Amino acid sequence: MADGGGGSGGGRGKAGGHRQDGVGGLLSFLICSCADVNQEIERVMTQFVWCEAHRFETWWCSEEEEEEEEEEEEEEEEEEEEEEEEEEEKEEEEEEEKEEEEEEEEEEEEEEN
Repeated sequence: MADGGGGSGGGRGKAGGHRQDGVGGLLSFLICSCADVNQEIERVMTQFVWCEAHRFETWWCSEEEEEEEEEEEEEEEEEEEEEEEEEEEKEEEEEEEKEEEEEEEEEEEEEEN
């Protein structure tokens, strides 16, 4: 019985030794796997960050372009309004001049009569 117990204990020792090798191997595998996973995560995150940065840059540029286009349109509208106002003022001045001329002609005709 003592031999059996010893054998049993020895078996556990061997099994424990194998288990330790197995756990050590598993830990090594997990550490390597974690390193690989970490590298993959880093690669994916870097790619994601670059993609997001590019997307943001594209969005930002498009926003700036839209703002510039809106400003240009506003400037064009203002210029058109100014031109219209100038034309109206010229027309009014011409009308006033015509009226003045007509009045002068009428006065001259009255004086002649």
